Amino acid sequence: ITTLQLEREKALEHKNRLSRMLEDRDLFEARLKASRRTVYEDKLKQFQERLAEERRNRLEERKKQRKEERRIIYYKEKEEEEQRLREEQLLK
Repeated sequence: ITTLQLEREKALEHKNRLSRMLEDRDLFEARLKASRRTVYEDKLKQFQERLAEERRNRLEERKKQRKEERRIIYYKEKEEEEQRLREEQLLK
């Protein structure tokens, strides 16, 4: 019987110690998660800013490219029209 009582006391001490450790573990996990969340949010914010900047740059580049293409097409058509008019003048 005394051995059972000693085992029970040790088991209770062990249980109490583990319950205190559980509280510490929960507190540690909460701090760790909060810390990692802030790091994650900072990195996400930086990524989104870079993404937005890259999108703006690409849109601007495409805009310039389309403008240049339209300019080239305009001058090409103008040159073709002038060539056609010269040929008509020569035929007359």
